[in-house]
Amino acid sequence: MVAAFFSTSVYMNHAIWTLRAAFASLGLMFGTWLGLIPWMRDTRALTHEQVGLALLCAGIGGLLTFPLVRHLLARFGSAKLVIASGISMACCLPFIAVAPNLLWLSASLFAVGIPAAAMDVAINAQAVVQERHMKRSLMARFHACWSLGALSGALGVGVVLNWHVPPWTFMALLGLLCACGLWFNSSALLQEESDVDTPRRAPRLQLKAPVLLAGSMVVGAYIVEGAVSDWSGLFMRDIVGVSLSQTPMAFAAFSFAMVLVRLFGDPVIDALGNVRVLQLSGSLGALGMATSLVAPNVWVVLPAYAVVGCGMALAVPVLMRCAGQIDAGSGGQALATVAFMGTLGMLIAPPMLGWLAHVTSLRSALWLVPLFSAYITLQARRAVHSRQ
Repeated sequence: MVAAFFSTSVYMNHAIWTLRAAFASLGLMFGTWLGLIPWMRDTRALTHEQVGLALLCAGIGGLLTFPLVRHLLARFGSAKLVIASGISMACCLPFIAVAPNLLWLSASLFAVGIPAAAMDVAINAQAVVQERHMKRSLMARFHACWSLGALSGALGVGVVLNWHVPPWTFMALLGLLCACGLWFNSSALLQEESDVDTPRRAPRLQLKAPVLLAGSMVVGAYIVEGAVSDWSGLFMRDIVGVSLSQTPMAFAAFSFAMVLVRLFGDPVIDALGNVRVLQLSGSLGALGMATSLVAPNVWVVLPAYAVVGCGMALAVPVLMRCAGQIDAGSGGQALATVAFMGTLGMLIAPPMLGWLAHVTSLRSALWLVPLFSAYITLQARRAVHSRQ
Protein backbone atom coordinates (compact mmCIF):
# COMPACT_ATOMS: atom_id res chain seq x y z
CA MET A 1 0.00 0.00 0.00
CA VAL A 2 2.85 2.39 0.87
CA ALA A 3 4.57 1.54 -2.40
CA ALA A 4 1.36 2.15 -4.36
CA PHE A 5 0.82 5.50 -2.63
CA PHE A 6 4.42 6.52 -3.32
CA SER A 7 4.11 5.48 -6.96
CA THR A 8 0.88 7.47 -7.39
CA SER A 9 2.42 10.52 -5.72
CA VAL A 10 5.47 10.42 -7.99
CA TYR A 11 3.26 10.02 -11.07
CA MET A 12 1.07 12.97 -10.07
CA ASN A 13 4.09 15.17 -9.35
CA HIS A 14 5.46 14.29 -12.79
CA ALA A 15 2.10 15.18 -14.37
CA ILE A 16 1.93 18.51 -12.52
CA TRP A 17 5.49 19.51 -13.41
CA THR A 18 4.99 18.48 -17.03
CA LEU A 19 1.91 20.68 -17.28
CA ARG A 20 3.78 23.53 -15.62
CA ALA A 21 6.47 23.13 -18.28
CA ALA A 22 3.76 23.20 -20.98
CA PHE A 23 2.34 26.45 -19.58
CA ALA A 24 5.87 27.88 -19.44
CA SER A 25 6.54 26.78 -23.04
CA LEU A 26 3.43 28.52 -24.33
CA GLY A 27 4.33 31.67 -22.39
CA LEU A 28 7.93 31.53 -23.62
CA MET A 29 6.91 31.29 -27.28
CA PHE A 30 4.22 33.92 -26.80
CA GLY A 31 6.53 36.38 -25.04
CA THR A 32 9.23 35.92 -27.67
CA TRP A 33 7.21 36.83 -30.73
CA LEU A 34 5.38 39.64 -28.95
CA GLY A 35 8.72 41.05 -27.83
CA LEU A 36 9.70 41.31 -31.48
CA ILE A 37 6.73 43.52 -32.47
CA PRO A 38 8.63 46.87 -32.20
CA TRP A 39 11.56 45.38 -34.13
CA MET A 40 9.21 44.06 -36.82
CA ARG A 41 7.41 47.41 -37.01
CA ASP A 42 10.67 49.36 -37.44
CA THR A 43 12.44 46.97 -39.82
CA ARG A 44 9.34 46.44 -42.02
CA ALA A 45 8.20 50.09 -41.83
CA LEU A 46 4.69 49.23 -40.62
CA THR A 47 2.06 51.61 -39.21
CA HIS A 48 0.10 51.03 -35.99
CA GLU A 49 -2.93 50.06 -38.09
CA GLN A 50 -0.87 47.49 -40.04
CA VAL A 51 0.52 46.01 -36.83
CA GLY A 52 -3.05 45.66 -35.55
CA LEU A 53 -4.10 43.90 -38.75
CA ALA A 54 -1.17 41.48 -38.52
CA LEU A 55 -2.05 40.66 -34.92
CA LEU A 56 -5.66 40.24 -35.99
CA CYS A 57 -4.56 37.36 -38.23
CA ALA A 58 -3.28 35.43 -35.20
CA GLY A 59 -6.69 35.83 -33.57
CA ILE A 60 -8.49 34.76 -36.75
CA GLY A 61 -6.34 31.63 -36.92
CA GLY A 62 -7.30 30.74 -33.36
CA LEU A 63 -10.97 31.55 -33.88
CA LEU A 64 -11.30 29.44 -37.04
CA THR A 65 -9.54 26.57 -35.29
CA PHE A 66 -11.94 26.51 -32.35
CA PRO A 67 -14.54 24.09 -33.83
CA LEU A 68 -11.75 21.66 -34.70
CA VAL A 69 -10.19 22.07 -31.25
CA ARG A 70 -13.48 21.10 -29.60
CA HIS A 71 -13.63 17.89 -31.64
CA LEU A 72 -9.96 17.07 -31.04
CA LEU A 73 -10.38 17.69 -27.32
CA ALA A 74 -13.38 15.37 -27.25
CA ARG A 75 -11.77 12.71 -29.42
CA PHE A 76 -8.22 12.57 -28.04
CA GLY A 77 -8.37 14.39 -24.69
CA SER A 78 -6.43 17.35 -23.38
CA ALA A 79 -3.15 15.48 -22.78
CA LYS A 80 -2.53 14.56 -26.41
CA LEU A 81 -3.73 17.93 -27.64
CA VAL A 82 -1.29 19.78 -25.36
CA ILE A 83 1.66 17.91 -26.89
CA ALA A 84 0.53 18.08 -30.53
CA SER A 85 -0.39 21.78 -30.46
CA GLY A 86 2.75 22.75 -28.54
CA ILE A 87 5.07 21.04 -31.02
CA SER A 88 3.14 22.56 -33.95
CA MET A 89 3.47 26.06 -32.51
CA ALA A 90 7.21 25.55 -31.94
CA CYS A 91 7.62 24.61 -35.62
CA CYS A 92 5.74 27.71 -36.82
CA LEU A 93 7.50 30.20 -34.54
CA PRO A 94 10.69 31.03 -36.55
CA PHE A 95 8.71 32.06 -39.63
CA ILE A 96 7.54 35.23 -37.84
CA ALA A 97 11.10 36.58 -37.65
CA VAL A 98 11.87 36.00 -41.34
CA ALA A 99 8.62 37.45 -42.75
CA PRO A 100 9.77 40.13 -45.24
CA ASN A 101 6.59 42.22 -45.38
CA LEU A 102 3.09 42.69 -43.96
CA LEU A 103 1.56 39.91 -46.06
CA TRP A 104 4.02 37.25 -44.95
CA LEU A 105 3.98 38.50 -41.35
CA SER A 106 0.19 38.21 -41.32
CA ALA A 107 0.37 34.70 -42.79
CA SER A 108 2.98 33.66 -40.22
CA LEU A 109 0.91 34.99 -37.33
CA PHE A 110 -2.17 33.26 -38.73
CA ALA A 111 -0.23 29.97 -38.77
CA VAL A 112 1.03 30.48 -35.21
CA GLY A 113 -2.43 31.45 -33.97
CA ILE A 114 -3.86 28.04 -34.90
CA PRO A 115 -1.78 25.85 -32.55
CA ALA A 116 -1.52 28.65 -29.96
CA ALA A 117 -5.32 28.70 -29.50
CA ALA A 118 -5.47 24.91 -29.40
CA MET A 119 -2.72 24.74 -26.79
CA ASP A 120 -4.34 27.47 -24.67
CA VAL A 121 -7.60 25.51 -24.46
CA ALA A 122 -5.82 22.19 -23.94
CA ILE A 123 -3.53 23.25 -21.08
CA ASN A 124 -6.43 24.85 -19.19
CA ALA A 125 -8.56 21.75 -19.72
CA GLN A 126 -5.70 19.57 -18.46
CA ALA A 127 -5.30 21.89 -15.45
CA VAL A 128 -8.98 21.37 -14.56
CA VAL A 129 -8.46 17.58 -14.83
CA GLN A 130 -5.48 17.73 -12.47
CA GLU A 131 -7.29 19.97 -9.98
CA ARG A 132 -10.18 17.52 -9.83
CA HIS A 133 -7.79 14.61 -9.38
CA MET A 134 -5.75 16.32 -6.64
CA LYS A 135 -8.79 18.00 -5.02
CA ARG A 136 -6.85 21.22 -4.39
CA SER A 137 -6.09 24.53 -6.09
CA LEU A 138 -3.41 24.36 -8.79
CA MET A 139 -4.55 26.83 -11.45
CA ALA A 140 -2.75 29.96 -10.22
CA ARG A 141 0.66 28.27 -10.16
CA PHE A 142 0.08 26.81 -13.61
CA HIS A 143 -0.59 30.32 -14.91
CA ALA A 144 2.46 31.55 -12.97
CA CYS A 145 4.54 29.26 -15.17
CA TRP A 146 2.99 30.85 -18.26
CA SER A 147 3.94 34.30 -16.95
CA LEU A 148 7.46 33.10 -16.10
CA GLY A 149 7.83 31.80 -19.64
CA ALA A 150 6.51 35.06 -21.13
CA LEU A 151 8.90 37.06 -18.93
CA SER A 152 11.84 34.91 -20.04
CA GLY A 153 10.85 35.28 -23.69
CA ALA A 154 10.58 39.07 -23.46
CA LEU A 155 13.94 39.37 -21.68
CA GLY A 156 15.51 36.97 -24.17
CA VAL A 157 14.39 39.14 -27.08
CA GLY A 158 15.93 42.19 -25.43
CA VAL A 159 19.27 40.38 -25.05
CA VAL A 160 19.15 39.05 -28.63
CA LEU A 161 18.47 42.49 -30.10
CA ASN A 162 21.13 44.11 -27.92
CA TRP A 163 23.73 41.54 -29.04
CA HIS A 164 22.62 41.80 -32.69
CA VAL A 165 21.83 38.09 -32.93
CA PRO A 166 19.44 37.24 -35.81
CA PRO A 167 16.00 36.84 -34.15
CA TRP A 168 15.08 33.84 -36.32
CA THR A 169 18.04 31.92 -34.86
CA PHE A 170 16.86 32.54 -31.32
CA MET A 171 13.28 31.59 -32.20
CA ALA A 172 14.36 28.40 -33.98
CA LEU A 173 16.45 27.25 -31.01
CA LEU A 174 13.66 28.18 -28.62
CA GLY A 175 11.11 26.25 -30.68
CA LEU A 176 13.38 23.21 -30.78
CA LEU A 177 13.84 23.32 -26.99
CA CYS A 178 10.09 23.56 -26.34
CA ALA A 179 9.21 20.84 -28.86
CA CYS A 180 11.77 18.39 -27.43
CA GLY A 181 10.68 19.06 -23.86
CA LEU A 182 7.03 18.39 -24.69
CA TRP A 183 7.81 15.28 -26.77
CA PHE A 184 9.97 13.56 -24.16
CA ASN A 185 7.37 14.14 -21.42
CA SER A 186 4.30 13.35 -23.53
CA SER A 187 3.23 10.34 -21.44
CA ALA A 188 3.17 12.20 -18.11
CA LEU A 189 -0.09 14.16 -18.50
CA LEU A 190 -3.37 12.77 -17.16
CA GLN A 191 -6.04 11.25 -19.37
CA GLU A 192 -9.63 12.17 -18.59
CA GLU A 193 -11.58 9.19 -17.27
CA SER A 194 -13.95 9.27 -20.20
CA ASP A 195 -11.00 9.07 -22.61
CA VAL A 196 -10.60 5.44 -21.65
CA ASP A 197 -14.13 4.34 -20.92
CA THR A 198 -16.45 5.90 -23.48
CA PRO A 199 -16.20 8.09 -26.56
CA ARG A 200 -17.21 11.69 -25.95
CA ARG A 201 -19.06 14.14 -28.10
CA ALA A 202 -17.44 17.46 -28.81
CA PRO A 203 -18.55 20.10 -26.30
CA ARG A 204 -20.92 22.68 -27.68
CA LEU A 205 -20.99 26.32 -26.78
CA GLN A 206 -22.92 26.81 -23.56
CA LEU A 207 -25.01 29.98 -23.61
CA LYS A 208 -26.26 30.07 -20.02
CA ALA A 209 -26.02 33.40 -18.21
CA PRO A 210 -23.28 32.41 -15.68
CA VAL A 211 -21.07 31.11 -18.49
CA LEU A 212 -21.59 34.18 -20.69
CA LEU A 213 -20.88 36.50 -17.77
CA ALA A 214 -17.66 34.66 -16.89
CA GLY A 215 -16.76 34.66 -20.56
CA SER A 216 -17.31 38.41 -20.89
CA MET A 217 -15.00 38.98 -17.93
CA VAL A 218 -12.35 36.78 -19.54
CA VAL A 219 -12.75 38.95 -22.66
CA GLY A 220 -12.04 42.00 -20.51
CA ALA A 221 -9.01 40.37 -18.88
CA TYR A 222 -7.61 39.20 -22.21
CA ILE A 223 -8.05 42.67 -23.72
CA VAL A 224 -6.04 44.14 -20.82
CA GLU A 225 -3.36 41.44 -21.14
CA GLY A 226 -3.40 41.79 -24.92
CA ALA A 227 -2.98 45.55 -24.73
CA VAL A 228 0.11 45.08 -22.57
CA SER A 229 1.61 42.25 -24.61
CA ASP A 230 0.79 43.67 -28.07
CA TRP A 231 1.21 47.40 -27.51
CA SER A 232 3.46 48.02 -24.50
CA GLY A 233 6.58 47.65 -26.65
CA LEU A 234 5.37 50.28 -29.11
CA PHE A 235 4.23 52.47 -26.20
CA MET A 236 7.72 52.27 -24.72
CA ARG A 237 9.30 52.99 -28.11
CA ASP A 238 7.04 55.80 -29.35
CA ILE A 239 5.73 57.49 -26.19
CA VAL A 240 8.36 56.81 -23.54
CA GLY A 241 11.22 56.96 -26.05
CA VAL A 242 13.43 53.99 -25.11
CA SER A 243 15.77 52.06 -27.44
CA LEU A 244 14.68 48.93 -29.33
CA SER A 245 16.51 46.60 -26.93
CA GLN A 246 14.65 48.21 -23.99
CA THR A 247 11.13 47.98 -25.47
CA PRO A 248 10.35 44.61 -23.78
CA MET A 249 10.92 46.15 -20.32
CA ALA A 250 7.25 47.06 -19.75
CA PHE A 251 6.04 43.58 -20.68
CA ALA A 252 8.82 42.11 -18.53
CA ALA A 253 7.71 44.17 -15.51
CA PHE A 254 4.12 43.09 -16.12
CA SER A 255 5.08 39.41 -16.43
CA PHE A 256 7.44 39.46 -13.42
CA ALA A 257 4.66 40.82 -11.20
CA MET A 258 2.30 38.19 -12.57
CA VAL A 259 4.78 35.42 -11.73
CA LEU A 260 5.14 36.55 -8.11
CA VAL A 261 1.40 36.91 -7.50
CA ARG A 262 0.48 33.65 -9.24
CA LEU A 263 3.11 31.66 -7.35
CA PHE A 264 1.34 32.53 -4.09
CA GLY A 265 -2.09 33.01 -5.61
CA ASP A 266 -3.80 29.75 -4.64
CA PRO A 267 -3.76 30.41 -0.86
CA VAL A 268 -4.75 34.04 -1.54
CA ILE A 269 -7.80 32.85 -3.50
CA ASP A 270 -8.70 30.42 -0.71
CA ALA A 271 -8.34 33.17 1.92
CA LEU A 272 -10.12 36.04 0.15
CA GLY A 273 -12.60 34.16 -2.03
CA ASN A 274 -13.36 34.56 -5.72
CA VAL A 275 -15.37 37.78 -5.41
CA ARG A 276 -12.74 39.80 -3.56
CA VAL A 277 -9.94 38.48 -5.74
CA LEU A 278 -11.76 39.51 -8.92
CA GLN A 279 -12.65 42.92 -7.48
CA LEU A 280 -9.05 43.52 -6.45
CA SER A 281 -7.80 42.28 -9.83
CA GLY A 282 -9.92 44.70 -11.82
CA SER A 283 -9.16 47.66 -9.53
CA LEU A 284 -5.38 47.20 -9.65
CA GLY A 285 -5.47 46.66 -13.41
CA ALA A 286 -7.37 49.90 -14.00
CA LEU A 287 -5.20 51.88 -11.58
CA GLY A 288 -1.92 50.62 -13.03
CA MET A 289 -2.92 51.15 -16.65
CA ALA A 290 -4.21 54.66 -16.01
CA THR A 291 -1.01 55.54 -14.14
CA SER A 292 1.17 54.32 -17.01
CA LEU A 293 -0.66 56.60 -19.44
CA VAL A 294 0.02 59.76 -17.40
CA ALA A 295 3.48 58.75 -16.17
CA PRO A 296 6.21 61.33 -16.86
CA ASN A 297 9.08 58.86 -17.42
CA VAL A 298 10.09 55.21 -17.67
CA TRP A 299 10.70 54.89 -13.91
CA VAL A 300 6.99 55.45 -13.27
CA VAL A 301 5.80 53.49 -16.31
CA LEU A 302 7.54 50.25 -15.31
CA PRO A 303 6.08 50.07 -11.75
CA ALA A 304 2.68 50.96 -13.22
CA TYR A 305 2.87 47.98 -15.58
CA ALA A 306 3.91 45.83 -12.61
CA VAL A 307 0.72 46.93 -10.82
CA VAL A 308 -1.29 45.88 -13.89
CA GLY A 309 0.46 42.50 -13.73
CA CYS A 310 -0.42 42.11 -10.05
CA GLY A 311 -4.03 42.93 -10.83
CA MET A 312 -4.47 40.67 -13.84
CA ALA A 313 -2.49 37.77 -12.34
CA LEU A 314 -5.43 35.95 -10.75
CA ALA A 315 -8.34 37.11 -12.90
CA VAL A 316 -8.07 34.49 -15.65
CA PRO A 317 -7.14 31.58 -13.30
CA VAL A 318 -10.17 32.32 -11.10
CA LEU A 319 -12.51 32.65 -14.08
CA MET A 320 -11.18 29.46 -15.71
CA ARG A 321 -11.65 27.62 -12.44
CA CYS A 322 -15.22 28.89 -12.21
CA ALA A 323 -15.85 27.65 -15.73
CA GLY A 324 -14.35 24.28 -14.84
CA GLN A 325 -16.64 24.03 -11.81
CA ILE A 326 -19.66 24.80 -13.96
CA ASP A 327 -18.41 22.05 -16.26
CA ALA A 328 -18.83 19.23 -13.74
CA GLY A 329 -20.59 16.55 -15.77
CA SER A 330 -21.11 18.77 -18.83
CA GLY A 331 -18.24 17.54 -20.99
CA GLY A 332 -16.25 20.76 -20.99
CA GLN A 333 -18.98 22.98 -22.46
CA ALA A 334 -18.52 25.94 -20.11
CA LEU A 335 -14.72 25.91 -20.34
CA ALA A 336 -14.92 25.66 -24.14
CA THR A 337 -17.34 28.61 -24.29
CA VAL A 338 -15.21 30.78 -21.99
CA ALA A 339 -12.09 29.92 -24.00
CA PHE A 340 -13.92 30.79 -27.22
CA MET A 341 -15.02 34.15 -25.83
CA GLY A 342 -11.47 34.82 -24.65
CA THR A 343 -10.27 34.16 -28.20
CA LEU A 344 -12.84 36.67 -29.44
CA GLY A 345 -11.40 39.23 -27.02
CA MET A 346 -7.90 38.62 -28.35
CA LEU A 347 -9.30 38.87 -31.87
CA ILE A 348 -11.06 42.19 -31.29
CA ALA A 349 -8.39 44.00 -29.27
CA PRO A 350 -5.47 44.35 -31.76
CA PRO A 351 -7.38 45.89 -34.70
CA MET A 352 -9.55 47.98 -32.37
CA LEU A 353 -6.57 49.54 -30.60
CA GLY A 354 -4.55 49.73 -33.82
CA TRP A 355 -7.31 51.61 -35.64
CA LEU A 356 -7.85 53.97 -32.70
CA ALA A 357 -4.11 54.59 -32.46
CA HIS A 358 -4.05 55.35 -36.19
CA VAL A 359 -6.91 57.90 -36.08
CA THR A 360 -6.00 59.46 -32.70
CA SER A 361 -2.80 58.39 -30.93
CA LEU A 362 -1.50 55.28 -29.19
CA ARG A 363 -1.85 56.92 -25.78
CA SER A 364 -5.48 57.87 -26.47
CA ALA A 365 -6.33 54.38 -27.71
CA LEU A 366 -4.90 52.75 -24.60
CA TRP A 367 -7.28 54.75 -22.37
CA LEU A 368 -9.93 52.16 -23.29
CA VAL A 369 -8.00 49.48 -21.41
CA PRO A 370 -8.72 50.68 -17.82
CA LEU A 371 -12.44 50.54 -18.65
CA PHE A 372 -12.27 46.83 -19.46
CA SER A 373 -10.36 46.23 -16.24
CA ALA A 374 -12.96 48.15 -14.24
CA TYR A 375 -15.67 45.95 -15.79
CA ILE A 376 -14.13 42.94 -14.02
CA THR A 377 -14.43 44.74 -10.68
CA LEU A 378 -18.03 45.75 -11.26
CA GLN A 379 -19.21 42.28 -12.36
CA ALA A 380 -17.24 40.16 -9.88
CA ARG A 381 -19.95 39.62 -7.27
CA ARG A 382 -22.64 38.99 -9.85
CA ALA A 383 -20.50 36.49 -11.74
CA VAL A 384 -19.60 34.39 -8.70
CA HIS A 385 -23.08 34.45 -7.18
CA SER A 386 -24.80 33.61 -10.46
CA ARG A 387 -22.49 30.61 -10.83
CA GLN A 388 -23.54 29.39 -7.41
